[in-house]
Amino acid sequence: MTILGVMNISLKVDDEQRLFLDIACLFKGDDIDYVTKILDSRNFPAIDGVNALINKSLITISGKKIQMHDLLQEMGKEVVCQKFKESGKWTRLWKANDISQVLKKNTGNEEVESISLDSSQLKETLHFTAAAFEGMNKLGLLRVYNSDVIPRKLGVVSKREKSNVHFSQDFKFPSAELRYLYLHGYNLRSLPNDFNAENLARLSMRYSHCKQLWKGRKDMVNLKSIDLSHSEHLTETPNFSGVVNLERLVLQGCTSLRKIHPSIGVLRKLVLLDVRGCKMLKSFPKSTYDLKSLETFFLSGCLNIEKHPEAIGNLLMLKELYLDQTGVRNLPSSVKFLRNLQTLSFARGKRSSPSPSVAGSILPNESGLSSLLKLNLSDRYISDGARLSGIGFCSSLEILILNGNDFVTLPAGCISQLSRLRWIELKNCQRLQALPELPSSIEYIGAHNCTSLEAVSNQSLYSSLMIAKLKDHPRQTSQLDTSSSYDVFPRRCTEGKMVSDHVWLSYVRFPISINWHEVTHIQFSFEMIIEPRRGIKECGVGLVYSTDEDDQSCNINPDMIQYGSIFSFSNKSTVLEEIHDGEPSGSGCSGCWL
Repeated sequence: MTILGVMNISLKVDDEQRLFLDIACLFKGDDIDYVTKILDSRNFPAIDGVNALINKSLITISGKKIQMHDLLQEMGKEVVCQKFKESGKWTRLWKANDISQVLKKNTGNEEVESISLDSSQLKETLHFTAAAFEGMNKLGLLRVYNSDVIPRKLGVVSKREKSNVHFSQDFKFPSAELRYLYLHGYNLRSLPNDFNAENLARLSMRYSHCKQLWKGRKDMVNLKSIDLSHSEHLTETPNFSGVVNLERLVLQGCTSLRKIHPSIGVLRKLVLLDVRGCKMLKSFPKSTYDLKSLETFFLSGCLNIEKHPEAIGNLLMLKELYLDQTGVRNLPSSVKFLRNLQTLSFARGKRSSPSPSVAGSILPNESGLSSLLKLNLSDRYISDGARLSGIGFCSSLEILILNGNDFVTLPAGCISQLSRLRWIELKNCQRLQALPELPSSIEYIGAHNCTSLEAVSNQSLYSSLMIAKLKDHPRQTSQLDTSSSYDVFPRRCTEGKMVSDHVWLSYVRFPISINWHEVTHIQFSFEMIIEPRRGIKECGVGLVYSTDEDDQSCNINPDMIQYGSIFSFSNKSTVLEEIHDGEPSGSGCSGCWL
């Protein structure tokens, strides 16, 4: 029986056969979400096909990646190749050499359905010409990517690199059946004037040279996603009036973008709008705030956007709002109407200049943000803790990040009433003198480099606390010139009790400037600076050694080596000095575990 016959028995449904061949030739090792979003455009629910192939043990999913046994993959590829000897008649093209030969010789015909080209495999620049694609009337997928530059995963971008695929000025896309178009580094200033792919579902042109994606109106009612990330020449968005079903618009890193077309308001199904890093963008059309389905709005790094109108409160479905490192100084009061908002990030950024002091609470002093789970107000130069009083009304808050602010105290009772709060960060709040009273749900306290922080109240620590990273302790670190101390607490197991017989390790690297020939004594101290200390049975120190024979500067005098020490923790403060002598396993000291 032939390979094709075996496959026909195993895969009786045509859509399953096509999906199997697509994975074997194009998508093995790719992200499952990425693949299903591409293949959903065939009017066949790809996830159903994936599940069918899993049930037949033809593919597996590992770490969200689609995997297939090498023998099955080779079988699939052979099925594609065995029907015709000439690669220009294969339904799927995936080898750079085959694609190069087909395009140079103009041998591609209507059998070709998918082209997936890894341009990093090309030995020379490949020219895409109108003549080369003229006969490919059934081409549904055209993907040009560079595996050396970006991972093949939806939403992941990397550094810009000149593409070695060059589109001719008179290039015409075979647009009749085109459903998915992914062109990394597209070199033309726009799509062709006659481009009108009515079946196109996903358009991705990251790092393109486009100044304008298209001119006038393009009717593409099936288009759901546009990604022009890092297209640094793009100055304005296209007219959206013909793409009314768009769900994702990604313009991240389009540093020359100045204008959003006013037709954006027709995108009533838009779920994600990403303009991160569009530093020339100053405002949005009023119609932007008519996007009734918008759930995620990224504006981080839009330095010239200085305010949002009160109309932002009309985005009733908004779940995530990112305003980090923008020119926005105050949140509009209408944010209180965003009852579905779960994440609000309004960090200023360490390099930003301070804003003029503003009175009043940053958040509204009412319960509008009742769904908020995560709030980031880092580096906002907040000097008056009273401006944070509105946080107390965010009854669902789980993560609170207030790093790099100037307050001395936080409002009494404001944070303790957040019964779901698990995580609080106060790093680099150097004027902070005391931690607030915290709820019993707290699991993490991050307060490194809070140099004014005094004693921590026992009321702040409960059985759910896992880790507390507090201020530097000079008496512990000055001799070794290490960075900070870490106080680690176990997560509760059941009914607030600590898990027994587990080990928590912290690693401290010794500075390379130490001359180990002159070291005769190492001292470590352990101190319980916060309560409770029940359940902590023993503490210890162990030296970790490298075996770099060429690094003679890190050789240690065997007489001072102290390692593998564990001792009972009976006193509040215990000092380790001379413990055990012995030979290390290597010649150099790298650090120690605590």
